[in-house]
Amino acid sequence: MDARQGSRCAWCGSSLRSGQLARAIVAVANERSGSRATRLSKLFLDPKARGLAIAEINSVGNLHRYLARCPGLRYSEFGSRTPARQWFPRKI
Repeated sequence: MDARQGSRCAWCGSSLRSGQLARAIVAVANERSGSRATRLSKLFLDPKARGLAIAEINSVGNLHRYLARCPGLRYSEFGSRTPARQWFPRKI
């Protein structure tokens, strides 16, 4: 648990957990969209991946800043009482 949460990538500062989640997201997004991205930071530059619908419930580390590049993102933060933090599309 300490390594998963405490280890940080020297390049982006993400935890090992965030990095593992990012790889899984890229793999599934590539499979569903036909994209061939190799990292989350490049995924939504591909128009095929930009057409995906994604639900993010509670942000995880640095992932939200990359997921927010997808026009089909629906985002919610648990426990939020403001409408702006409930399900809504993120535009960049």
